[in-house]
Amino acid sequence: MINILTIVTFCYVIGSIPFGVILVRLLHKVDLREYGSGNTGMTNVMRTTGTMPGIVVLILDSGKGFAAVFLAQSFGQSLLLEVGSAIAVLMGHNWSVFLNFKGGKGTATGIGALIALSPSVGIIVLLISMPVIIISRYMSLASIIGASSALFVMCTLYIFNAAVIPGDIISIEHILYPAVGSPIIIIKHKENIIRLIKGTERKIGVSIATEK
Repeated sequence: MINILTIVTFCYVIGSIPFGVILVRLLHKVDLREYGSGNTGMTNVMRTTGTMPGIVVLILDSGKGFAAVFLAQSFGQSLLLEVGSAIAVLMGHNWSVFLNFKGGKGTATGIGALIALSPSVGIIVLLISMPVIIISRYMSLASIIGASSALFVMCTLYIFNAAVIPGDIISIEHILYPAVGSPIIIIKHKENIIRLIKGTERKIGVSIATEK
């Protein structure tokens, strides 16, 4: 039996892979962290290199969140291991061991892990967040609202045993993930919250030149 700490640590390392930094370096030979918000996620990639690279990073970042939880599930040891792996991959993305413990804000990785833990909750959170993006064009606002809703949705479906995906079982252990992960994501958006209040937050589609 593989040690639980080993699995969780490996999931942290998976989360630490800075796909945004790697892709922008390959495309433009610049450091993503020196542009825009300085974060390594999809939104900053989209502003510095365009929509398609941003989508690629979105897929990769959410994919590593899903993969970490799927890995933990494959060992079938405990639900707490799944939750611990989900939190670990999120922390790896936000505080990457490869980037001097800096990174992104965790939205894509967080939703990937959430979908792996509970597809029902993940889909509902996406259905809540997507209209916010479409209407407001503020990715940060959608991330904050999505993260804020995750715990409520998880608790509600658990209490009423109302999973919307057949076979999706929501346990009380699963609630620990949004209870820990949602505040992390919201706190990482504190600067965005300030800009939203001031009306200075950038909308999706506003690009940033990478030429020096």
